[in-house]
Amino acid sequence: MIYSYPQIYHFIMRLIYQKYFWQRYENILPFMGDRESILDICCGTGSLYFFLNSEQKKKYLGLEVSPRFIKYLAEKRIPAQKFDFLQSVLPVNYDNIVMLSSLYQLHPHCEKALVQMLQSAENKVILMEPILNHSSGQRPLVKKILNFLTRPQSQNKYTGFRFNEASLKAFMNPFLPWVQSSYPVCGGREMVYVLDARKWRKDQTWI
Repeated sequence: MIYSYPQIYHFIMRLIYQKYFWQRYENILPFMGDRESILDICCGTGSLYFFLNSEQKKKYLGLEVSPRFIKYLAEKRIPAQKFDFLQSVLPVNYDNIVMLSSLYQLHPHCEKALVQMLQSAENKVILMEPILNHSSGQRPLVKKILNFLTRPQSQNKYTGFRFNEASLKAFMNPFLPWVQSSYPVCGGREMVYVLDARKWRKDQTWI
């Protein structure tokens, strides 16, 4: 539901994250070079764009599945194009690929999606993923309502899947040799993983 209306989405995200909303973006900036290009997958309302310097903005592209979000981004003059990860191939030649709080939307294809990101990124893949979720609470009615409101645009048969700390750790475990940095953010609500895509591709040639 909220993924159909950009203004509502932005308001809900501000409400959920409160003081951590802007910190989410500040936390990943040190991993992106001042002149490096950025591919922002599931970019939402394009908030990351406003934290970039002038050179980075020239080399930024947001990907988003919702036509309403694409229209919103165009109105804000944020470079973006419509993209469905489950049906399309990622653009190449971007130094860094970023996906913030969206990997769960691709379940059960998360591993395939991360491999595709590692194949496409020139330098780094930067993931930020929630491990504490309002929609994963114990109250069935509240959980059902929140799962409906946050159902990904590209998934008609969404099961309400969310990562928690244990499941995200288990998912990332096979990729640990290529993790340059990992740490909790937003008061422990989310985890950041920075992966070395260049090293990952080099190591694949030996497998």
